[in-house]
Amino acid sequence: MADKVDLLLKDYASGMLDLKINSRTKWITRQRHYEKIGGSTHNKIAPQEQRLIIIEEDSQLQTMIDQKEILDELMKTASKDEQDIIKYRFKYDMSWQNLGVRMVQDSSNLRKKYVKFKEKVQSLIYW
Repeated sequence: MADKVDLLLKDYASGMLDLKINSRTKWITRQRHYEKIGGSTHNKIAPQEQRLIIIEEDSQLQTMIDQKEILDELMKTASKDEQDIIKYRFKYDMSWQNLGVRMVQDSSNLRKKYVKFKEKVQSLIYW
């Protein structure tokens, strides 16, 4: 059964995390046009500034952005094996046995490397 870290890594490797960030940004910044009949109230904030304020105040969006930035940096420092494990396991949905064949290594050793990488992610990501 997949835990939060597994799901996050799957979203990251498959590009779904980027899609979620873009979707959330569009959803919360959707322009609303209200008719103000008989009222003379005007918003003194420029639309661009209002958009930035909305984005910065959304905690769910900021959490996803922070997680993506952390994973980007972590993947830069990960070994080639760790990068390949994440790519093949989550992007291409390979089983551990197929991953072992693909990388010409024992699947149990690949799992151990993944567990170590997963511990790094858990220590850096704040839920």
